Amino acid sequence: QRLSEMAVDHQTQVFVDGTFEDLADELAGYIDNVKKVEESDGVRAEIKPLLDGNKKDEALKKLVTASPVLNFAPEKEFTAAYNLLIYLVIQSPNVNIFLPKVCENLSRPITSSPINGTGLALSVLTTLFNLLKSDNEVRYNVFQAILRLVKTSGLYEMLRPQLKKLDTWIEEWDVDEEDQRKLFGQIADVADDAGEEE
Repeated sequence: QRLSEMAVDHQTQVFVDGTFEDLADELAGYIDNVKKVEESDGVRAEIKPLLDGNKKDEALKKLVTASPVLNFAPEKEFTAAYNLLIYLVIQSPNVNIFLPKVCENLSRPITSSPINGTGLALSVLTTLFNLLKSDNEVRYNVFQAILRLVKTSGLYEMLRPQLKKLDTWIEEWDVDEEDQRKLFGQIADVADDAGEEE
């Protein structure tokens, strides 16, 4: 299965092999498998006519809607499955419509991995953050999802090195003053929980 062999280069992109249609079909089949549904009742059957009709965004919408099931995927396949979803999403001209849902999924418990789930989710969110162009405002939402996870998990050490870049990011995201205050408040809150002196 190609899914488990996918490599990620954080600096540039997720490396995957195949056309959008092939990869969407593979992910749909994987989702159906995790859901344990008959092929005729699954997402794969739903998106086939859309892919055949070159309606990529409509197929993607169905994949993203079904994607919370990936939180039940076996731990060793979790990252590859999410990376494949992210790879498909970032190819869409409407990437910003689909990403909030993906961030929301990753903020929820990873039921297949109660111990390492937060680390897995943070890893996927970090990949997503790095894949987005620096001035994409969705990076701000991804960063907030990372903050929420760090707060609930106490993994402040994972966040600390990134904070040096925060001023640059805020400039790139064009965050208004009120949102900046909120963001700094959230970070102070996370640091406080971790017993850090700011």
